[in-house]
Amino acid sequence: MSNLEKGQDDKASYNGNCNRDSIATTYSSAPLTTLSTLHKVDRVRRWQQSLTVFGAFLSLFCTFGQMNSFGTFETWYAIHQLNGTPSSTISWIGSLQLWVLFFSYVLSQGILFGIGAGLLFYPALASVSKCFSDHRATALGIAASGSSLGGVLYPIMLRSLFEHVGFGWTLRITALISLVLCGAATLTISSLAKSEARKRERSCREVSSWFTIFGLDDLRFLSLLLGSSLVALGLFIPIFYLSSFAHEMLSVSSSSSFLIVTALNGGGIFGRIAPSILSDRLGHFNLLAPTAFLSGLLVLTGWLIPASKAEELLSYLRSTNDLDSEPSEAHGLFVTVVVFAVLYGVFSGAFISLINPCVVKTTKDVTVVGRRIGFFYSVISFPSLIGTPIAGVLRSSGQSPYEGMILFSGITLVIGSFFLFATRFIVDRKAWVCV
Repeated sequence: MSNLEKGQDDKASYNGNCNRDSIATTYSSAPLTTLSTLHKVDRVRRWQQSLTVFGAFLSLFCTFGQMNSFGTFETWYAIHQLNGTPSSTISWIGSLQLWVLFFSYVLSQGILFGIGAGLLFYPALASVSKCFSDHRATALGIAASGSSLGGVLYPIMLRSLFEHVGFGWTLRITALISLVLCGAATLTISSLAKSEARKRERSCREVSSWFTIFGLDDLRFLSLLLGSSLVALGLFIPIFYLSSFAHEMLSVSSSSSFLIVTALNGGGIFGRIAPSILSDRLGHFNLLAPTAFLSGLLVLTGWLIPASKAEELLSYLRSTNDLDSEPSEAHGLFVTVVVFAVLYGVFSGAFISLINPCVVKTTKDVTVVGRRIGFFYSVISFPSLIGTPIAGVLRSSGQSPYEGMILFSGITLVIGSFFLFATRFIVDRKAWVCV
């Protein structure tokens, strides 16, 4: 066989799947024109991969970035449009976003925004997962950091716009921003070539049942799903309630309490990227359970202790009829809560970015990754839906307004992490291996 024929055979054997990150075969015997073509194809693939990550970043910036800023909306609603409404009722608006008060708010910000976010969120992450086999967690972490960056910028922007242009024009401006960025996301995200995808889909349908596609016969996936559902039950409670906690319990002005949401999401940027890079070396499952456990431990210490001290301080001020004063203890507690928010953003953000590579790792066929991720998030959306309203009920039912919800959040996170630890050892019983 001539060199030219060998080069053509090598080129034919090189498939266009974007989930290969580099060319493993050395083409030393191929003509220079063939090598040049192969390198050009590889550069195009890497460019497509970069655009896909960028598009997914924009998608999560506009969707989960605004969801992570709901604490700003909740504080505003409680003071203005929905003044006097129980917090457990207001929280349904935010939790409905995660699952797919009053009719116009539920319809627009709860249901329609949730549906739109879901239509952007799942395909974006599935496309990134398909486009990378190596460094998949890093790519997903970079994409997921868009939600944290949005969570940093949106509260600052929303608060300023609320005060200067009013509620209505604030929503119009954010809608225009979302339109532009989401439009860019749809133009940049790509996945497998259509012909190759169709061929692999046909092969998948021949050998796989829906039962297998959704992982219902895989103990690893089912254990991961159970642990993640418990984590999701308590994960979003600090995100939704930290701002109102600072306003009500620490006498922080509404214009300053939203900074806690910004601090939390600022920590989330680091938490979504750095642990993802580490997990590509140390193992995704090896870091997933510890991040969930540390998130719960932080809630039970870094938030519960300041909440108890704040309640004692308020009781003392009520007994002395000095509720208008601003004692130095309250400022110290506020600083403690800000530090908690940053650390919680780091560890909860790490969990959010690591969960997708773990789902992919339990999926043998890459062609069903999109459906597997969609099914996974469809299931955990239910505990996400009910978690914050349950916290709102606990907040309004006990003598200590926040201690019950904090305990609920921390305990569900810790129990969920135990199931994730079990999942890690179901995947591989050896303790010192990269999983």
